[in-house]
Amino acid sequence: NLNMDITLKMGDFGQEVYKLQEILNRISKINGTQTIKTDGDFGTGTQSKLTKIYGAGTINLYKAYLMLFAIWNAKNNKDLKNWFKKYYSAYLTDSTRLANARKYYFENNSLI
Repeated sequence: NLNMDITLKMGDFGQEVYKLQEILNRISKINGTQTIKTDGDFGTGTQSKLTKIYGAGTINLYKAYLMLFAIWNAKNNKDLKNWFKKYYSAYLTDSTRLANARKYYFENNSLI
């Protein structure tokens, strides 16, 4: 059982951090960038990757999944530069759009 709401930050460790690292690596594969070590320890590599992608060094798993869905959908729509404003922000406020994005992502990708 993952806690989707706790804010993950430098120094944290455990299954939520491991899942975050998997999400960051999935995004790295979408973007064609280097992956990070998945060890469940939120260290400098995890923080650096998160900051490069998200613009902040902390996040919860709920928002991390939104980020994954947003980047994946933006990439498929050839609109990656607008992933945050056009996709991620919309998922925060429109539950129907988020549900469709989530469904589409998992229908077309293996679970992580």
